[in-house]
Amino acid sequence: MSLHPPRWGAAHTEEINLFKGLPKHIRGEKIVKMALEELYKKEMIIRFKKTNQLHVSLNPQKKKEIEDLLF
Repeated sequence: MSLHPPRWGAAHTEEINLFKGLPKHIRGEKIVKMALEELYKKEMIIRFKKTNQLHVSLNPQKKKEIEDLLF
């Protein structure tokens, strides 16, 4: 379970932080990168450049769909 609240819309975090909540042995695995790309493709996660770093947030327009996947 994450210690940080979800980041929706204008609230964002660096993309690298997405991996911190995963077990160390799978952080660099291809399947993790493929899953992340799928979330971008489905527009559940929004990616943008901020302070020369990639930042991400959950797409508030997909909130119901995201919550349905989680719960």
